[in-house]
Amino acid sequence: MNKLFKTLVIVGLVGIAGVASAALVSYLSDAVSVEAELTSPFSMNINEGRDGSVNSNTLLNIQAYSGAEFTFTTVATNLSDTDLQDFGYRVVVVTAPGQSNFTGGEITKVMAEHAWSEGPEDITQDIYVVGSNGSLLAKLTEWTGTSKRLVLITSDDGDIPLFSLEPNQSDWNAFTMTTNIAIEPGNYTIESQLVYNLADFAAEQYGL
Repeated sequence: MNKLFKTLVIVGLVGIAGVASAALVSYLSDAVSVEAELTSPFSMNINEGRDGSVNSNTLLNIQAYSGAEFTFTTVATNLSDTDLQDFGYRVVVVTAPGQSNFTGGEITKVMAEHAWSEGPEDITQDIYVVGSNGSLLAKLTEWTGTSKRLVLITSDDGDIPLFSLEPNQSDWNAFTMTTNIAIEPGNYTIESQLVYNLADFAAEQYGL
């Protein structure tokens, strides 16, 4: 009698724990899991002058006179073992100081030298202003308007180039910019970044 009672109690508890009265379960083993911490495969740093070395510099302060040229180098590094081909875009964002806006004509000349090039070349006519929808609005030399910041990208004949980088390799671009002598004095910010979706990035920048 006692044995039967105990058996019935045990079966009743299992039934309650299972919510329903089914005797079958949907799994056959315990679950195993792994936590994967994912980070960007790319890093970027910036150096004063023509310097393609890889380091942890992400901010650079340059003192220059209006009308004079200044040089800086941006370095992109693929930290992974994956050959990343045509994954996104390499852009530059310039921001005017304080309450000022860009109206056109502030940057008059841009020279560039790449890790794979034989020397500096004039890319002034190859720099385009990117619109908030990711399209190319106009060449920087021809753009006019009013904007706190400008998203810029280099382009040949209006085609937007995709960026690629081999495993564990670095690529650097040295830029020499010349400003209009009449540009408003102040602290201008120049940022370089690798972006995945150009339209989303541009919309975000112009919305700041």
